Amino acid sequence: MTQRPDSSATRHIDVIVIGSGRRADALAAAMSGKQVMLVDPRAAIDDELRDAGIEVVRGEVWIVEPSGRVGVLEGGRTALVDAGEVVGAASPAASTADVPAWERPEHALRVPVPISALATEERRAVPSVPAIDRARQRIERDVGAGLLSPFVLSRFRRRAEELQFSLGEADDATAERAVADLERELRMGARR
Repeated sequence: MTQRPDSSATRHIDVIVIGSGRRADALAAAMSGKQVMLVDPRAAIDDELRDAGIEVVRGEVWIVEPSGRVGVLEGGRTALVDAGEVVGAASPAASTADVPAWERPEHALRVPVPISALATEERRAVPSVPAIDRARQRIERDVGAGLLSPFVLSRFRRRAEELQFSLGEADDATAERAVADLERELRMGARR
């Protein structure tokens, strides 16, 4: 995608125009002051599109959800776009209640998507939990003094990484209790 930061987070855009032959629709939407993305595997970026501020994606649309979320595949990478309006997508037939959700036309993939393109995860900042840092320092000190097995430290690190995300928004007292329980559990069978 042209002029887009390398981010896997869902983007928001006013209008997404899908397919060749929809250039006029993209230009009309851009002229009305909307942020527009044109998705066409054969699109050519020219001065008229660039001057109108239209983002041109030489790729395929692999899914269009009724909510307006659109999956775009370009060069082996996927991106999700929340669009206020989708122009050019074939409207799915009305789903019946007796058809399982995964077989409904609105959930069908429009083009095959390589697994590697779907395998990327969004990046999340690791929350800072001071209680975990203090417990890690205590265990490192005891391992260094020979009071605990070095395996306790590796077990603590693994379990603390999991705990860190669940305690990211917890208050200090809750975090202290959870970390103390973890530390107590690991120390019980680890004394030398």
